[in-house]
Amino acid sequence: MPHILLVEDDRLHRDHMRDLLTSKTPYTVTATITYDEAINAFDPEIMTAAMIDIHIPKDNPHARDTKDRLERWGIRLAKELKARAPKLGIVFRSAFGGHLLEVNALIRTGLGGIAYMSKQTAGSQQLLYALQRVQLGQNYFDDTLVEYPHSVAGLRYLASLPHGLRFWVESAYEHRDELTERERQVWALRARSLKENSIAQQLGISVRTVEKHVDNLNHKLFDAATPNDDVQKDIIAHAVYVLATIERDISDA
Repeated sequence: MPHILLVEDDRLHRDHMRDLLTSKTPYTVTATITYDEAINAFDPEIMTAAMIDIHIPKDNPHARDTKDRLERWGIRLAKELKARAPKLGIVFRSAFGGHLLEVNALIRTGLGGIAYMSKQTAGSQQLLYALQRVQLGQNYFDDTLVEYPHSVAGLRYLASLPHGLRFWVESAYEHRDELTERERQVWALRARSLKENSIAQQLGISVRTVEKHVDNLNHKLFDAATPNDDVQKDIIAHAVYVLATIERDISDA
């Protein structure tokens, strides 16, 4: 009986995918959480495909939303599994998107049988179809991810960022449209390394008002998963601003 390795650190997604595969396909499923667990559980003699969340932790199943998860252990796992079983089909799944460059880089090395799917948009039939394709050595991409919202210049900029930083930049970038006009002005000036006093003078508002705008834009750009380090947030906010300028989502004030 065909066997699938499922690697997913989110319990709800893991349980859903395991139930889907066991109820609608003839596959047996081995579900794991971390990179290390998947490496130990992988059996190239019986496993024909692996469904892998790109942002899995390396060894700590509770290491959600930490730097450990930002190292793209799912990508590393796929490389290792393909090295051990070149015909293994790989279905990448991601909640954030933005990994087309990395997935394409794997394909350009000559690896076949790779799919890239969005957790938000991919339905059960689409996932099962992708699973069939990769086991035939074919590649498949979720349509919503092929229509990726960044230009070539934007993708190049993202590719130039360290992996950890890029993760947060992509996540924060999705919330840029929530900023008010004044928050965008403060954001632009902070991206030029201006301090609160200078921003207040340039915009003709009080320092306290500037601080309030900074708090508001940080709240909108960053969710609860973002590090609490203010310096890290400033670096991310600057990178998001550069990306938004490249994509012409905002004018360079």
